Amino acid sequence: MNWRMICTLIHKDVVLFLRNRLFAPVTVFALVSYGTLYFVMPDVVDEVHEVGLYAPVIPPSFVKAMADEGVVIQEMESERALEDAMVEGKFEVGIVLLGDMIHALEAGEKGGIKVIFGSGFPKELQDAFITLLQEMIYRIKGQPMMVEASEEILGPDMTGMQIPLRDRMIPLFALFVLMTETMGLATLITEEFERRTLQALLVTPLRIEGLMLSKSITGVGLAFIQVMLLMAVIGGLRYQPVLVLSTLLLGALLVTGIGFMMASAAKDLMSVSAWGIFAMLVLLIPSFGILFPGVVSQWVKVIPSYYLVDTMHQVVNFRSGWSGVWQNLFVLFAFGAAFVWIGTMALRRRLR
Repeated sequence: MNWRMICTLIHKDVVLFLRNRLFAPVTVFALVSYGTLYFVMPDVVDEVHEVGLYAPVIPPSFVKAMADEGVVIQEMESERALEDAMVEGKFEVGIVLLGDMIHALEAGEKGGIKVIFGSGFPKELQDAFITLLQEMIYRIKGQPMMVEASEEILGPDMTGMQIPLRDRMIPLFALFVLMTETMGLATLITEEFERRTLQALLVTPLRIEGLMLSKSITGVGLAFIQVMLLMAVIGGLRYQPVLVLSTLLLGALLVTGIGFMMASAAKDLMSVSAWGIFAMLVLLIPSFGILFPGVVSQWVKVIPSYYLVDTMHQVVNFRSGWSGVWQNLFVLFAFGAAFVWIGTMALRRRLR
């Protein structure tokens, strides 16, 4: 394999990419915009919660007492409807009044309150919220309360792990940068097809294996370097930097393979844009599960980008180590290697 020619081709491709009037400015603009957006977004979690309420008989005095405490009440048709609304993210706290609570208190019996907390509700506020409910019942009846309050965590317990939105968006920023670079690579290859540059190169001693190796190194290198710079700026490398960089490198391999496949299927530059937008929309779907937990289900695991964004999310926001994400890395590598091979075979066939 002629390494001197391969290095020359890599240098040529990098120079052509930097001179591209579309992707060079877009790349700089994207890096600056994502970094700026990250720092202007709030770094705290909004802990103001709307409360859902279900009771067979809803005492007006109870609703009024909650309103006096600044708690917004939304009445629900059933306990199941309340739980479904919480799973969808409409409420962080749900209250179920068991039976006719006020009548039970007047009769000297124990009334029941079930408090349902969402997975993101802070642990330090759970006991305080239950105490608030008990105090309100006491004030309503003017006597020592006899209320049994039970609590329930709905969904995975996220106690102490509330994550600001800007930190949830770190995997999304990384994916945006990687996909921008893969569209640039696909555009570069398509231009060389249109100008018959690739066909001319194969007339030289350069073999097709060397040509595809140079394109692979260019694609992975450009994507990896730029996403690494963004992560360094916004703090994505604060914890487990080697693990994060390894994940980004595998992500760059994945999008390079996608770039090859796009270039092999595209007939012109407009086709590259169409395929690129379609690929980006599909690959972004797993990110919504991180931004809005509960929106997507387990089927997103068939999308290769899931293993990139999930690994980044686990490492950056939950401090996971190699043992916690090695399976994701293995699947991500398998997808990346498979896509590069498929893309290479498709380009080889088009060059013949």
